[in-house]
Amino acid sequence: MIYPENLYCMACGDTIEAATRIHGLCDSCIAKTDWNIENPYEEVMDDFAFDSLWTCSRYGFYMRKIMNGLKLGAKTYYARSLGLLLAERVLQGCEEEGIYPEDFSMAVPVPMSPAKFAQRGYNQAELLARQVCAELDLPLNTKILYKIRETPSMRFSDGQTRRTALSGAFAVKRTEKPDVTLPLSGCRVLLVDDVSTTGSTFDACARALKDAGASQVTCLCVATVGEVKST
Repeated sequence: MIYPENLYCMACGDTIEAATRIHGLCDSCIAKTDWNIENPYEEVMDDFAFDSLWTCSRYGFYMRKIMNGLKLGAKTYYARSLGLLLAERVLQGCEEEGIYPEDFSMAVPVPMSPAKFAQRGYNQAELLARQVCAELDLPLNTKILYKIRETPSMRFSDGQTRRTALSGAFAVKRTEKPDVTLPLSGCRVLLVDDVSTTGSTFDACARALKDAGASQVTCLCVATVGEVKST
């Protein structure tokens, strides 16, 4: 009540009308953002374990500022506006693929390592996934996928380097009883993250989910860095 949220544009900081600008952006920043929803990995999908990727924009100047605020600036309330944006992208993606949101068995956020979580205090992917699930009434599972080892910073690494570093970094919590069916068996999973740079994190998570029985994995993120073409 004392410090209302979403009174200012997430990108430029100008005041906005929260009632009419539910995505937390002013008209100017909406116009300047590259709202490209095409899958940047379309030509190389055979290289990935996930089945499709739904994104909202390219990771340009404005989206970088927003993500830095969410991830590094502790502006966790950004997740509400971005979650609504992601929920709308899910509805659009479902229409494109001829499915329904309720066809997803669960939404799963890309996990952080315990050390990174302790340092930041929250997982931005989980915040986004919670908002998407709240909007679309989807079940959220934050316990089944986890990061089993820390990986080095890969901010300036290429796709191959990232893939190598992330290989085997994620795992699914399995039952110790061999006769009990895993909760992922035959599931269609919506895997949620904030940004996809090369698809390597999504790929490593999707491999772990499919190894545990998931039938399909659709990746959802706010932004992707750029187009990746086959060579």
